[in-house]
Amino acid sequence: MFAKLLKHDFRAVRGTLGLLCLISLSSAFLGGGILRLLERDIQSDPVMVMSVLALTICIFALIICGAACQFLSLFHFYKSRFTDQGYLIFTLPVTHHQNLLSAFLICILGCVLGMALMCLSFGVLLLAAMGIPDTGETDSILAFFASCGDLIQTVGLGNTVLMAAYLIIASLSELLLIMLSITIGAVITRRHKVLAAVGVYYGVHMAMSTVVTLIGVGTALPLTVSGSPPFAQIMLPQLLLCLVVGILSYFLMHYLTGKRLNLN
Repeated sequence: MFAKLLKHDFRAVRGTLGLLCLISLSSAFLGGGILRLLERDIQSDPVMVMSVLALTICIFALIICGAACQFLSLFHFYKSRFTDQGYLIFTLPVTHHQNLLSAFLICILGCVLGMALMCLSFGVLLLAAMGIPDTGETDSILAFFASCGDLIQTVGLGNTVLMAAYLIIASLSELLLIMLSITIGAVITRRHKVLAAVGVYYGVHMAMSTVVTLIGVGTALPLTVSGSPPFAQIMLPQLLLCLVVGILSYFLMHYLTGKRLNLN
């Protein structure tokens, strides 16, 4: 039954997500074509102005579509669990953990797709603007990837893995915190649920930022030696803090939706 619930949640968002992907990639190709046009010596000022304006709109479209993918998945969580649909969702023959896990996976999908879509779209825009790269451009691209490898060697593989783990855990924790804020907003009020969720999110986020700042006070970030103790001493407490916040957010959300939620 969990697979059916997850499939139902995915079907609810796939159409809009697909449309956002189509708009973003189309804007990327259009923006790349406009960039190639701007490389030429355009004599007409109106054409130049319209081209710059169209390019600006395309870039904004890429950013908005990427952000909309994340917003859509969170809005689906709110709509499917805290509006009239919640009567059906919370009475399905699945456990409460499975119910929340399905929504969490859809939110992860939206966030990953949004970030990937922006990266892919900007890459398509640049490639469309470049056309078929010549030898110099190819060498520049290869030199960029080589510099990334040199940077990893300079920072150290251990520090790189630690930073990657922190980014992943922090992103998941942030997502759970947003879902918890939506849940609290739905529990504490009936009319202004979205405003309450925003207020709760910023309140908790400010408290977390204060704690992270206190942890990092008086420390430095030496990145020249792989696995250097100062860097690990800075990152590990922050990583553990994100992990604790994520776990507490999930279980508090589980408690509120199971004991305190009133859909009437």
